[in-house]
Amino acid sequence: MASQKSMANLQKEQRVFHIREIAHQTLAEAGYEGLTMRGLAEKCGMSVPTLYNLIGGKDEILAQDAVEAFRRVVRATEAKPGGDAIDRTLNLYEAMLDEIMADEAYYQAFLPYSSSVAELRSFHERGARLYQSFLGAILSARKSQDFDDCFKLDLAIAELYDLSMAVIIKWSTGSVESAQLRHRLYYGISLILGSGMKGGAKEKITLLGQQAAEGISQK
Repeated sequence: MASQKSMANLQKEQRVFHIREIAHQTLAEAGYEGLTMRGLAEKCGMSVPTLYNLIGGKDEILAQDAVEAFRRVVRATEAKPGGDAIDRTLNLYEAMLDEIMADEAYYQAFLPYSSSVAELRSFHERGARLYQSFLGAILSARKSQDFDDCFKLDLAIAELYDLSMAVIIKWSTGSVESAQLRHRLYYGISLILGSGMKGGAKEKITLLGQQAAEGISQK
């Protein structure tokens, strides 16, 4: 029989999950400014102090949402077959795009604030480190086969993160159309990683860049 303490913990987890679901839906429908702790407390049928005690403030809720999203992307990436450095990178980006496109309204409401709101900046920096560490581990396994010896892979990964976030945030504000998002991301990948690739990988990423450029020009 479960102890009273474990039952209480389970009930708390269920309440927190319910709060996060309502917060997620509210953000998608009303935007970042439309998600308030008072409004969320009313929808959840609890007081504002109770809400803070259970889950923290609004930005803590959003930060935890983003952590869970990153975990989903990692799991989806790891579930795909390996391949060369290009395949592995594209596996990550396909998982990211699947995550974003499955919940467009939420990400269009959240992403414009993800790097500008002071309370979210530390999480944004943490997310950058997680992304760079994960992609670095993926590509390091292929460095000797697919990259020139002198290529600065860590620097390229950091540049790729910055470029990717810039493109995705532009998409979230409507500056980049959904149909163009993949092309623009892949073009950036081809420029940054292609500058240090060799052999068959060089030919493959050059073709990827050409195809992405054609997709962009067809807008």
